[in-house]
Amino acid sequence: MLIEQEFRNVVLGLSSIPDANINYIEALEKQTVPYITMSKVSSPRSQTLSGRDGMAVSRIQVNVYQATYDQAKTSASELYAIADHTSETIANIKLDNEFDTYDSVSKQFGVMLDFLISHYE
Repeated sequence: MLIEQEFRNVVLGLSSIPDANINYIEALEKQTVPYITMSKVSSPRSQTLSGRDGMAVSRIQVNVYQATYDQAKTSASELYAIADHTSETIANIKLDNEFDTYDSVSKQFGVMLDFLISHYE
């Protein structure tokens, strides 16, 4: 399973936002709030003197959008527990950065979360 798929499954398990409203890269056309978009920003691979060791640290940005600022912050806070998740593939998840945003066109408030995921490939 790709790390994006596994991470999305973890998000689904923690978020109150419906499955159909969690999308990769961008929201669906005429997407209603609440919704989440996710994208992998980078994924450097670990190396040893003998070559790749099978580990990578992927940065995945999760954008949570809601109708109000308080709703966006509440939905984003549901995802803080991701840092406690490990699996056979995921060794560690760290919330690296968080910032607030507002889309003046759609009039939606957002919280952008950057997660660093140490995982086996």
